[in-house]
Amino acid sequence: MFPIVSDIPEVQAHYDLCRTRGTSHNLAKILAFGKPPGCNTNRELMRGAATLADHSEGEEYVLDKIARKAERLGRKPQYTDLYCPGLVSPDIGPGDPAAFVPASEGSSHIKRVCEQRGLDCHGLVNVTAPTLDPPPPLKRRRPLPPMTAAESKYPLQPIKG
Repeated sequence: MFPIVSDIPEVQAHYDLCRTRGTSHNLAKILAFGKPPGCNTNRELMRGAATLADHSEGEEYVLDKIARKAERLGRKPQYTDLYCPGLVSPDIGPGDPAAFVPASEGSSHIKRVCEQRGLDCHGLVNVTAPTLDPPPPLKRRRPLPPMTAAESKYPLQPIKG
């Protein structure tokens, strides 16, 4: 009678109970799952994420090396930037300037980089990579003549058992 919102029987039962008592769909989902809907803001994206200042504990030399490479490539990382290794281009490697997400841009920066590079991203930022057309099938220059096993240059050998 009501839509299925969960594979967990207790959650679905709670949802059905709320709906039979006249609760709206959205409020019934909130009550059944026991959590309010999340926000997709830059603040939520950066909350709990390790910034450059957090990464520097004990491995300052690695961070300095990555930051120096980004500076050579045209971007000076700030201590509040978020470094996302998943955005690193294989052509550039660690220190890719696009992998440093400014706290002021957050999700818009990640979305822009994913769209430019054709990357899939699902979570607080949702981008679907474009699908590539399959290559055309290979064509032979001339068809091969039919051949029997007896005519073959490499005759079949019996299996020794």
